[in-house]
Amino acid sequence: MSTFDITIEGRVAWVRADEVRAIGFVSRVFPDDEFDHEVADLVREPAARRRAALRILKANLQLAERTEPADYIAVESELHHGFFTGEQRAQTAQALRVPGDPVA
Repeated sequence: MSTFDITIEGRVAWVRADEVRAIGFVSRVFPDDEFDHEVADLVREPAARRRAALRILKANLQLAERTEPADYIAVESELHHGFFTGEQRAQTAQALRVPGDPVA
């Protein structure tokens, strides 16, 4: 069974947690009685980050999904080079020094 099979055929209700983890559909599986606690632990650190950092991370993941590896590396290289050498250099330095607005 593949992620494609589960998604297209709508077979999620009939697939065991260990199966979806084995094929990479999910990265973690928690027992029902531990689920809320484990999810709270997982989101605690990302939720404390700057909103801008979360937006950049999301955009980065979306770019990685939409592009070929070579194109992704080229775009990321240009972006990061600009953070430290271009007009954004002062903003980058300020963002790295000052604690930001945590996500509420």
